[in-house]
Amino acid sequence: MWKRKLTFRCSFLDLFACCLIITAVLFAHRWALTPANIINLNNDFLLNATYAETLRLALLKEHTFPLWSHLLGGGSSMIGHPLGFELSPLAPLVLFLGSITAMKIIPLLYFVIAGVSTYFLARRCLHYHFYGALFSALLVAVNVFMARAVESGNINEIYVCLIPLGLYLLWQGYKSNHYWRYVLFLSFTLYSSGICLLMLFPFLCAVAITEALSPYPLLTKERKERWLPLKMLLTSFALMVIIGAPFFIPYNELLLLKGGVANLQTAGHSNIYIPKITIEAPSLQTLLFIVPFMTENNSLYLGGFPVLFFCLSVALCFKRLFNFIVIFFFTLWAMIAYNAPIDLLQFLWNFPGFNYINRPEKYLGMQFLFLIILISGSYFTMIKQHFPRGIHLFAPLVILVTMSLVYLLVELRQLNTYNYKIPELGPVNQDFFQIKAWNMPRSRTAPLNALAYFNLRKNIGTIDWSTGLFLGGFAKPKFFVTKEGKYLVNQEYKGEIYPDCQHSSGFIGKMTPSFNRIDLSFILTSPCRVVLNQNYNKNWTTAIGKIENAQGVLALKIDHPGEYKFTLKFIPKSFYLGIAISLLFIMFVLAREVFYSRLGKNLRSFTRLDYFF
Repeated sequence: MWKRKLTFRCSFLDLFACCLIITAVLFAHRWALTPANIINLNNDFLLNATYAETLRLALLKEHTFPLWSHLLGGGSSMIGHPLGFELSPLAPLVLFLGSITAMKIIPLLYFVIAGVSTYFLARRCLHYHFYGALFSALLVAVNVFMARAVESGNINEIYVCLIPLGLYLLWQGYKSNHYWRYVLFLSFTLYSSGICLLMLFPFLCAVAITEALSPYPLLTKERKERWLPLKMLLTSFALMVIIGAPFFIPYNELLLLKGGVANLQTAGHSNIYIPKITIEAPSLQTLLFIVPFMTENNSLYLGGFPVLFFCLSVALCFKRLFNFIVIFFFTLWAMIAYNAPIDLLQFLWNFPGFNYINRPEKYLGMQFLFLIILISGSYFTMIKQHFPRGIHLFAPLVILVTMSLVYLLVELRQLNTYNYKIPELGPVNQDFFQIKAWNMPRSRTAPLNALAYFNLRKNIGTIDWSTGLFLGGFAKPKFFVTKEGKYLVNQEYKGEIYPDCQHSSGFIGKMTPSFNRIDLSFILTSPCRVVLNQNYNKNWTTAIGKIENAQGVLALKIDHPGEYKFTLKFIPKSFYLGIAISLLFIMFVLAREVFYSRLGKNLRSFTRLDYFF
């Protein structure tokens, strides 16, 4: 079964389609190519840019891999964070282009990946006509839903652009030999994050399960092979977790601090299911130009032709598209069924991790649109069968009209995305200190003066930000920042280092925080506990004294007076354990391949390792 070899043909039409897709993406999102001092002045964009900038500063200026940063959230663990760039293949873009430019280029790359992979998925796997594949690919690559995600600064949500790539790899993994599965799990490993898994992996599992249970399978021809795509996907997922252990083990450690995935509390989310989606009655304009499915943010825009072709394809080609149609209606049900007798999403909330989705139009919207777009493209195949001569006149006209309408909507979004110059906010600073927004909850919607990105370059830390996972911030700010940008002195601020004992006279101390370390120098006249204005974490180590938790911040108990000068080091055991697991597994895979290639294939049937790998 695994003797089949992967073949990939790319004709002139395929190259022409890829060039059209790339051109459409660059033209529709050309504002992203503006100079680096023109930014998206959105708090979410700047929050993500903070992670990128922190990685850049650590690697280029201090020549160290950032596991902990004093500049984020009063001192936070960076490794394992779902939005971090530390273990991402996109990190070189941050280093070579800069954080702001990389944050603008990354969405373009995802849109190109989405369009090209949709084209080959439709053309090679679903055997669509050229125009149908091109129609679907252009709409997936250029649509208002993703333009709005970029405008709102949530570039982490564009991981859904990998859905067509995941489906294409699933098809190719079934058609080719088992080595292609390594490409499949490697692609998941490279883009592994909490958001990616939430949006991508369940969708692919739904496709594989539907393939196994469907009376009209798309992939498999023999019944005994029905569960093979799901087996391959789960195997790839297991391999991904093993290879991605340096990310997943620290991430699991963060989750355990918040009660695990079953009781996950995230930024702006609660553990109570509160559906927020609204549906408006479709007007004539809605029916003509957009999907007759509205939200309060009008995020599910799409041209009228895809909706029409979708309905016709479902009616005329039901069996051929059965699997995608089933998944489409389940997705639709999960989005709006709280008005129905059975709310599917409320049921799914009983499973770990799904309590993150309290806005289904946000987290399921792209899957919803993708299925409409993909199914609508099959209508061009039927046109080819019934009107072989008219297809070359009809299809280009439809594509041109549809993309023109969508482009106008995308253009309106892009005009409000990258049109702000980077402001110079806050005081010129010489020594590190913390700031916080005044009389505002801890979130990423804080005043720009209190956002971490603008303070990284001035060595100012912030304890007013969102980590995605609410870990809490206990460091004390030196200044509060009002909505008007004024700085107010915090009367409770005691410094970045101060004694916590009765006899503290004569104390002289200095703290110099850096990535993964804190340099200390102080003079004690008596045994004392020295408090550092950084959040406590159990992964700190010291050769002098004893590290304690002083109401959420770091404290160092010193038993003998004297003059001290030493360094605290941040050594996360979970990260190094993950590296060891990952390296051992890679060595095992390489050794296995060498073993089989040298001793022959007959050993495969004896060891049965090929059943798992």
